[in-house]
Amino acid sequence: MESPVRIVALAGSYRSNSLNQALLAAAAEEAPAHVEVAPFDLRDVPLYDGDLEVAGDPEPVRALKDAVRGADAVLIATPEYNSSIPAVLKNGIDWASRGRPDAATSGKPVAMFGASGGRSGTRRAQEHLALVLSRIGMEPVAGAHLQVASAGAYIEDGIVTSDVLRAEVRNAVETLISAAEARRADLAEAV
Repeated sequence: MESPVRIVALAGSYRSNSLNQALLAAAAEEAPAHVEVAPFDLRDVPLYDGDLEVAGDPEPVRALKDAVRGADAVLIATPEYNSSIPAVLKNGIDWASRGRPDAATSGKPVAMFGASGGRSGTRRAQEHLALVLSRIGMEPVAGAHLQVASAGAYIEDGIVTSDVLRAEVRNAVETLISAAEARRADLAEAV
């Protein structure tokens, strides 16, 4: 029997009742039984420092790289801060992408979710995120992106309350799963 599809989930916000944490929780709840959506907390990952890297990756960095490398796909949920992605998320991506061409991020299918209370959702942050992810060799999956504007109408107290949004989350996760399974099959054929 084939092992479950594993998706590592990274958030750009860790405040209580985070809209983006709510999206990741909904993704885990809406994923099929053969899929594990595993959140990874980026708060303990130190700021990237080349001297730290030369001395050997700190434990939180090794854990992050292992989580990403061991996953079939990555799901990122980010707010938009000053038209970009939060520092905690960018820092995690920077560390995970080190060691190219065999970086943990190389070739990984990735979905981008984002929620904000504003009218533009997280459009600019996701544009920037897509550029960064493509540059480090990740594969943003068409159809596996969500931009939730005026999110307070759909997410309350850290929980996605809208059936419509839950269906959108489920569809995006299923699209990401398909990409992950296709990549898994391609890697198996290459061996």
